[in-house]
Amino acid sequence: MRPPLAGGVPGADRPKNHEDPRGSVAARVSRCDTETRVRHSARLAAPGEILAHRYRIVTTLGEGGLARTYLATDLVLGVDVALKVLRRAEDEWALRAELGYLAGLCHPHLVRVLDFGSLPRDGEDPPLHWLATEAVAGREIDRVGPDFEAIRAPLVDALSALAFLHRLGLRHGDFKPANVLVDERGRGVLLDLSCAGRLGAAAAPSGTPRFIAPEILRGEAADARSDLYAVGVTLRELASGRGLPPPVERLAERLVDPDPTARPASAEEVIEALGGQASWIRVPPRDAPRLVGREAELGRLVALLDHLAAGREGRRVGIVRGPEGAGRSRLLRELKWITQTRVPTAFALATTPRPFASLVERAVGEPLAEGSVGAALSARDRLSRRGTPVALLVDDVHLWPDEDQEALAALARSLDPADPVLVVVTEIDAAEGAFLGGERAGAEVIELGPLAASAVKRWMHDVGLPGLEAEIHAATGGLAAAIADVVAEVQAGRAAEGELDRAVLRREEALREAHEARAAEASRLLAEHAADAVRRPRVFRGAAEAALGAEHAGDEAWLLAARVVELAGNPARAREAIERRITRLPSGARRGAALLTLASCLGQQGEAQQALSILAEASREPLDAPSQARRADLEARALTRLGRHAEARVVAEAALEALPASADDDVRADLVEDLVVAATHLGDRAAARRLLAQEASVTEGSPRRRLRALSYRAIHDYRAGDVRAALAGHHEAQKVAEEHGLSDAIARTCLNLGTACHQLGRFAEALAAYERGARVSRALGQRDVGLLFASNLAKLWADVGAFERGLRTATRAAADALAAGMEAIAAAAASAAGENALGLGDFVSAREAAGRARAAFVRLGMAREAAEVAIEAAEIELAAGDLSAGARALDAACHEAREAPDVAAREALGRAELDRLRGAPAAEIGRLEAALGLAERAAQPDLVAVCASRLAVALEHAGERARAGTLRARALALWEEAASGLAPELRSAFFAHPRRRVRALVAPPVENAAAPAARSGRAENLARLLDLYRKLNSTDEANAVLVMALDAAIELTGAERGFLVLEDPRSGALHVPAARNVDREQIGKSHLKFSRSIAEQAMRTAEPVCTADAREDERFRENASVHAMRLRSVIAVPIRSPDGVLGALYLDNRFTEARFREADIDLLLAFADHVALVLRRARLIEDLRRRTEELEAERSRVEELARLQAAEIMRLGDEVRAKQEALEQRHEWGIVGRSPALRRVLATLERVVASPLPVLVLGESGTGKELVARAVHDGSARRAGPFVGINCAALPPNLLEAELFGHKRGAFTGAERDRAGLMVAASGGTLFLDELGEMPLPVQAKLLRVLQERVVRPLGSDTTVPVDFRLVCATNRPLRAEVRFGRFREDLYYRVGVVEVTLPPLRERLEDLPELAGHLVARAARELGRPAARITPSAMRMLLAHTWPGNVRELENVLMKAIVLAEGDVIRPGDLGLREARVLPSRRAPRPSGDAEREAILRALAESGWNAARAARSLAIPRATFYRRLERHGITRPR
Repeated sequence: MRPPLAGGVPGADRPKNHEDPRGSVAARVSRCDTETRVRHSARLAAPGEILAHRYRIVTTLGEGGLARTYLATDLVLGVDVALKVLRRAEDEWALRAELGYLAGLCHPHLVRVLDFGSLPRDGEDPPLHWLATEAVAGREIDRVGPDFEAIRAPLVDALSALAFLHRLGLRHGDFKPANVLVDERGRGVLLDLSCAGRLGAAAAPSGTPRFIAPEILRGEAADARSDLYAVGVTLRELASGRGLPPPVERLAERLVDPDPTARPASAEEVIEALGGQASWIRVPPRDAPRLVGREAELGRLVALLDHLAAGREGRRVGIVRGPEGAGRSRLLRELKWITQTRVPTAFALATTPRPFASLVERAVGEPLAEGSVGAALSARDRLSRRGTPVALLVDDVHLWPDEDQEALAALARSLDPADPVLVVVTEIDAAEGAFLGGERAGAEVIELGPLAASAVKRWMHDVGLPGLEAEIHAATGGLAAAIADVVAEVQAGRAAEGELDRAVLRREEALREAHEARAAEASRLLAEHAADAVRRPRVFRGAAEAALGAEHAGDEAWLLAARVVELAGNPARAREAIERRITRLPSGARRGAALLTLASCLGQQGEAQQALSILAEASREPLDAPSQARRADLEARALTRLGRHAEARVVAEAALEALPASADDDVRADLVEDLVVAATHLGDRAAARRLLAQEASVTEGSPRRRLRALSYRAIHDYRAGDVRAALAGHHEAQKVAEEHGLSDAIARTCLNLGTACHQLGRFAEALAAYERGARVSRALGQRDVGLLFASNLAKLWADVGAFERGLRTATRAAADALAAGMEAIAAAAASAAGENALGLGDFVSAREAAGRARAAFVRLGMAREAAEVAIEAAEIELAAGDLSAGARALDAACHEAREAPDVAAREALGRAELDRLRGAPAAEIGRLEAALGLAERAAQPDLVAVCASRLAVALEHAGERARAGTLRARALALWEEAASGLAPELRSAFFAHPRRRVRALVAPPVENAAAPAARSGRAENLARLLDLYRKLNSTDEANAVLVMALDAAIELTGAERGFLVLEDPRSGALHVPAARNVDREQIGKSHLKFSRSIAEQAMRTAEPVCTADAREDERFRENASVHAMRLRSVIAVPIRSPDGVLGALYLDNRFTEARFREADIDLLLAFADHVALVLRRARLIEDLRRRTEELEAERSRVEELARLQAAEIMRLGDEVRAKQEALEQRHEWGIVGRSPALRRVLATLERVVASPLPVLVLGESGTGKELVARAVHDGSARRAGPFVGINCAALPPNLLEAELFGHKRGAFTGAERDRAGLMVAASGGTLFLDELGEMPLPVQAKLLRVLQERVVRPLGSDTTVPVDFRLVCATNRPLRAEVRFGRFREDLYYRVGVVEVTLPPLRERLEDLPELAGHLVARAARELGRPAARITPSAMRMLLAHTWPGNVRELENVLMKAIVLAEGDVIRPGDLGLREARVLPSRRAPRPSGDAEREAILRALAESGWNAARAARSLAIPRATFYRRLERHGITRPR
């Protein structure tokens, strides 16, 4: 038995005096039992405490065994909520069950769930689980009013919510007085679905014991009547102290009958028996009660959640976009209900204070700084460290403050596919790239369009407005908000069928007026503060966005708004607005200003070439002096982005010279800055120094300008070779950026700082700066800066010795930069690719990459960079043995390497290597001495160490051992310092770099160690082997075994690279399933990068192969691969198993001789033998797993085929039975036809005939309304009773009243005897009122009273007579329109129109005509006593071409006459007496106008029974146009 949510004692009385201490009746949410409020001492929360950074506790509302309910204030929504908090974490299922049933339901009399979550607590306390629902301020229904009339209406309200749940297939499970609250407006609200379940399912007893139905206690299936049993018990309890009317007492007796079949069948029947209004039974809520039309979009979002919850890699950002009113918030709300049941979820609205910080605080449970990039990265780190998945959901992110939007976007961009964080936002589809800008490749973007017609149909069915879906869809265009507003209009009686277009037009006009008012106010605000808006654009961004979206904004206001939006950091939005409007601007100053803003936007978006084209166009407009200077600044910046520094310099110099002395300092500073950048890149250091001094005078008071000045000065120092001064300048620049919150500049300061550290040999600091800056640039969407980081990181990997990683990074960065048109960055990345390829011994790739880089730098005029790449090319050629090519490359660098000492030192190193290879040791030493001096001047420790080590080798060969030793020691000390902060794997790669081979040469000689030391070494090796064995035994995956084995072998021996070579057991071919380097990275194209002959020898002989220098080893001297890869130390050991040799472990070091010792061979052999066993086991397990999966897949396939086959057989059987039953039922009712329109009518009838509800049959004359009425009677439980019908239009009012209600003798003239009346005569059966729309208003009032009280008072009588009949009505009038015009009572309409059946006219189901005609001919022939006639095809075509205004009645008349007039037993066209089919007028025919038009409209209205929609269709006029013409001609419906 499932425990109730709050454990209680059966039969105990609950206290009646629980009042809100604030002076009003407590808002509360009931539990499954409110029999008791057991007090517990366990503390969950106290008044004033804030839970989940969102809910401030006000007071305790109720206690239970499992939960406590608080009244709390939601600090996000600013409303009171009822917060149910569980006592024990293990009872979380109870809240999840309630959430699962309540989430997404929308009904005016059902409590709404708002939020769900869990809150971790300190120490060992379990987390708190809570559910927040709508707080209803009111009293329980049993405390309202002294008599039953006071509670009748709220009770019916609660029952309408119960009926709503039943229609959705849900059972409430705990209906009782405590769960029905009456609010301050007297409305009843049904609470608490924690005991709910599915209808028709067997349910464990739960809820309040005396309200549980007997069948549930017996373990039987529970349906709607189980809830109705609880309603009966509720009525009995409500009778205490107030009494019940006799009919209600009888109803309560029926409801608590132990036999479910004896109870009323539905909640609607109970409502009717209680005398509730029909409108209360089916109140159409404004919103759809369930999500419709967005199932596919929700599925895409849930797929993101699936990946998150399962820990699988995938997209971690979802963006839902759509126009205003498309249903973005509803879709996010549905997702929220799902996420809250699966992962911790934080939700934020546009109105949330401190939205970003508040959102993250609720997710991590810790305070966070205000929105900023730093806060975003901190949030990402905190969320990732938690390890548990979390979802962050944000509605209307475009309404957040700019700083918070940027912080959330930064968080979203920084997420990796494996991070445990999912961000989903909604935004309006108003401008390009509002959230994440153009960086959306990794996000799931969902565009919401209009709802499909099928979705609108389901919506209308859910809210009880069937039949309006087509008109509503056409009027609203499928826009969800417009549909909701129209539903509200219909519900309020302000819009009727055929007039919904007017409701939509009113809504659109109101929205347009509100939008224009906001735009006008924003334009006024910008105009008043124009100067401030440009200086502080982020403050005025909201007003600028509003003004930019106004259709009728003036050019001046619009232009200012575009500039402010661009300056505020949204160039995409400003660009879109300018491009849309600029074609309408005449030539002049405003057009010129618009072009300048457009060019600035393009430049910021990286489209420098297009920006230059726009600036050329702007130059032809009349610009004033400041605008001319701005144009020159933008042109210089665009040229700089393209690497055309010389041209940029010319443009900026000319503009600066033409600038008047009175010009604004900002304009002057921009141009000076352009000149500094150009001079620095062109190597004109004197001009750069002069300009930097000039710039310093105009940066005071502007943190951003000061930041740029410091950065450019530091860059100048770096290019001049003063790296320490550059480092100090970059530190100062970073300090300015962080102190003043210049988030967009932090990445660039990290880049500059990392570059300076890199040059100073502080590799760990450089790596930290690069990685931090890369994160920031990614978070900010700064693609160009991100590519710069990638290029610099590739260079760092080359300097450290991680060549594989560096080559990958550089290749990817070069391709991305070229694709983005960033040639300078692409050239730098190509240069780094060349360095890494050289380190790997791939001379061809290195030469090609260096050639591309040098050509680009020369073309861009970047002298220093060109010189550096020329020296790099020389190193490649000399390493490849091409001395002449190396000399040429050095000569090319010679002219460009004079001013920068570091570049000059590298050139000297290259020439020293050339001298060494040419056999000129004296010249070599002289060059190296010069190189060392230049390196010391440049203050670059790594460069000093390289020069010192190279000089030490040369001096040792010359016999100067003492000095050589000193230089070696100096180099080692510098390298030790440089490697001090590196990770162990990078440290190994660092010292394995070819430039640092001197470390091996100066290692102290190995002396004979003592025996204890040897034993200690062996013990250490054994311990390492045992640890590695444990690691290998921890996995059964073959691939994982291979990778772990290689990493372990490299770790054991200190090798640079490792390859695991295996032999295919079938083909005998060798393959390399795993190849790793010292960085534990996979090596690409691994089959090309090891000596196959050495590996094959080890496998062939089953013995290890080891060489100290493969190039000098006689065994391998002839192997081309050994020399091509410059292999030195190599070891290969066989992997031996009982099945033979499986492969070989191949390890090498290309830079160090004699790297492997004898002890390494023994160690590797022991290790390889264990690898063989583990690999063999893993292969067997993998083969077993594969076979198991194949068998499982085959079994699943067979089961699926069988399931599908059984389902298809069942479906076909059901279809045959359904068709047969429908056909039998249809013919039994006398209804003929198979068209979709008629099938829909029959489907409705099949559902409705068995119920007791009134039925209203609508349709034109002659469509068969009385036939449907008889079908309703014949299919109901009253079929044995009488069917009494009357035509309300056939009798005058007095006579109609007497016929219906009866009369006493003498009641009026001619009343000679008593007459019971048709209502009494229909008791036990069905009363059919035909032409109900013609019934006079006085008779309508009396009919309504009979329907409400179920008694009739005959004319002239003072007593009432009980009546019991089912009412079926029919009319050809649109009763909703009649209600609006006051010709039919609205309250009566809701009574008789509970279920509406609309019969289609014959012209709309012509596919039924052949069958119907045959049926009518056969019936007429039987009546006339003659053979059935045959209808010729030509006669049938004439029948099908006729419009049939009289419908089936007219068809029957025509066929009856044709049978009589036909010659013989064949009906021909001439026998029908029909005119030729009317040809509809062509759409191109001229329309009537003036009086003729008025007459045409009146004629169409008369023919359509004054149905505006049908009249508009017949005239081929859109409905909106039709309504305007009605107003123009003054046409109103006659009363």
